[in-house]
Amino acid sequence: MTTAPWEPNYRSRLVGGSVLLTADHGEWTIISESEFTKLQSGIFPPPMLDNLVNKGLLRTPENILLIDQMLKKWHSSNANGPNLHIIVLTRRCNLQCTYCHASAKPVSSVGQDLSIDTAKEIVDFIVTTPSNDIKIEFQGGEALLNWEVLVEVVEYGKHLSHICGKKITFCLTTNATLLSKEKIEFLRDNCVSVCSSLDGPSWIHDIYRHSNGKGTFDLVARNIELANNLGVNIPFLTVLTRQSYSNYRTIVDFYLEHNANMLCLNPVKPLGLAKSQWDQLGYDCTTEIQYYRLMLDYMFEKIRSGQFILERMFNLALNKITSSSDVTFTDFRNPCGAVFGQIVYDIDGVIYPCDEARGFKELALGTVRSHSFEDIAHSHLAMTIRDASIPQAKECMVCAYKPFCGICPILAFASSGTFTIDPSENRNCQVNLFLFDYLFNKIVCEPEDIKLILKIKMVENAFSEAAMRNNGVTV
Repeated sequence: MTTAPWEPNYRSRLVGGSVLLTADHGEWTIISESEFTKLQSGIFPPPMLDNLVNKGLLRTPENILLIDQMLKKWHSSNANGPNLHIIVLTRRCNLQCTYCHASAKPVSSVGQDLSIDTAKEIVDFIVTTPSNDIKIEFQGGEALLNWEVLVEVVEYGKHLSHICGKKITFCLTTNATLLSKEKIEFLRDNCVSVCSSLDGPSWIHDIYRHSNGKGTFDLVARNIELANNLGVNIPFLTVLTRQSYSNYRTIVDFYLEHNANMLCLNPVKPLGLAKSQWDQLGYDCTTEIQYYRLMLDYMFEKIRSGQFILERMFNLALNKITSSSDVTFTDFRNPCGAVFGQIVYDIDGVIYPCDEARGFKELALGTVRSHSFEDIAHSHLAMTIRDASIPQAKECMVCAYKPFCGICPILAFASSGTFTIDPSENRNCQVNLFLFDYLFNKIVCEPEDIKLILKIKMVENAFSEAAMRNNGVTV
């Protein structure tokens, strides 16, 4: 047994009858309760001491520099500036989705489109931001209603990419109802990735996603098939409502039937139109988590039966705990990606910190005409939002999941008018607490499930890298 000069650099949590230890730089380990008792007494076997020191879960005079390096690497996704730039091409939409958080305007609305001149000003601003790897995402309303400007931005962005030496890629979020052969071929030929929405089979999808009272499932499914035949794969995401939560098995099966191996689930948020109809659309957090657990359990049933499918947030949580740096997914980072991971540009060139914020005029950071990136990044509002997204409540300071937790201060603002987050009342906090409990309990109690996922992911990554090499892409 060894007694050593060290200081604790961990938070602890009981999971599956064992004790999880985590550190701010993302390292973690699981020990038995008896080992934890020895750890607290400061007397324990040398192999255990070496493991905890090497992971930085114990701080010693010899590993202070190593811990600092690991902390910097963990937060490296925040160091290069925003790489996701969302351009709102139009506030108009041809659908009247019940839960629209963007509060889209009718197709006939005037003055709701981005002009070519303002679009170019936005792209000029984007290339001045620090990142050398830029993704421009087109959103609406329904972005395809302003097709001319989308084409102009792609061509102008490619032109600027050659001039400034930055990599610029494009993606499009669309309801897919306005896709045509010509549009799909342009998107394919210019490597614009596309994402759409399908809330499940028609009897679920058509409840909330409709146009003039008519469901859109058949049209969307037909256009997605057309895109696939033309060489454009369109993954889809699903907005979860009361209807879909209670039919979670149907949702999972629907993804599998469409050969999709990632469950991209987006719980309805109390924003825009959905806020006024929350009692019909959403659940309280406790009920939502109950259904989330059932959906994850069913996901594992499918995986064990040989049908591989992963829920997106579970996959991101797994990526967090198996990586030396936090994920780049801006909605699940700590701190969140607002301003420093993503920026949104409205049709008038007004800059917002993130997608959720663009419905609040008081959260505007400036305009592309009168502000630089440095102006908005160092503004009081940007700093306030960033700091509010870092778990700071007294409950958070002792929570083992603090390094991994990603919370959204904008959703707190939407419900209370303040960025202050009370973990006991915050949906993000409660869902994240459940998610990481679920994941680490799996690791302790059913490790074969996690090993199976990691094995399949490793094989898929190897095939992906091989395919990229065969196409001349360095990996």
